Amino acid sequence: MSLYLYAITYADTPLPSVAGIDGAMVQQIPHAPLAAIVSPLTHARLAPSPLHLWQHEVVVSAVLAHAPVLPVRFGTALTNHDGVQATLTQHAPQFLANLEVVRGCAELSLRVLWAVPAPSTEMPPIHSGRDYMHARLAQEQAQQAWRGHADTLIAELHARLAPLCRAHQHRPLLTPRLLLTAAYLVEHVQMHSFQYAVAQLDADYPALSFALTGPWAAYSFVQRLAPHPVSLITNTERLIPDT
Repeated sequence: MSLYLYAITYADTPLPSVAGIDGAMVQQIPHAPLAAIVSPLTHARLAPSPLHLWQHEVVVSAVLAHAPVLPVRFGTALTNHDGVQATLTQHAPQFLANLEVVRGCAELSLRVLWAVPAPSTEMPPIHSGRDYMHARLAQEQAQQAWRGHADTLIAELHARLAPLCRAHQHRPLLTPRLLLTAAYLVEHVQMHSFQYAVAQLDADYPALSFALTGPWAAYSFVQRLAPHPVSLITNTERLIPDT
């Protein structure tokens, strides 16, 4: 029977009293000083349904409430108990280093929308090569001005939030409407201060729309600091693609 993997944490972490995927009993497989949080899995494949995703997150959050945790992406299983312990042995240095990075922290996610439309890409009526070159130049200048405005806003927001977090990642303009999507690794003692700072930004920038969610386990920062932590695990079978 395969073992569904939720997270890696310290061996002395209390076992969360929550049900796992499809109501399965959550188990801890220790291999000091680490432990894997797992549950039995009988499915050959696991659908990424809202219920399954929520059950995965409930277990990870329950562990996070007691100790640092390295969350594993949804849809990862190990073949057996021995495979779990082999994984913890082989990659103990990486896992321990990452647990120290996220110790005392959680992830907050921020999305910022703006209402400044992207410059039009439609060309005006063209009657000559010179008209075309002028039109192209005007488009490029408008695009640069639009992106420059976005960069200035993002820098202003970041200057207010960066002092309140341990680490951050951000991606600008994934869509013309989405000015910024960002993840912040925030110490628990700074959580209220960070949330207040975002509320102040919302008041100071009425033309922007802020959506802050979390705290979550530090998915973004585990992957950043130890790229593809799941792919380091031996004897595993990915049940579904990355979500």
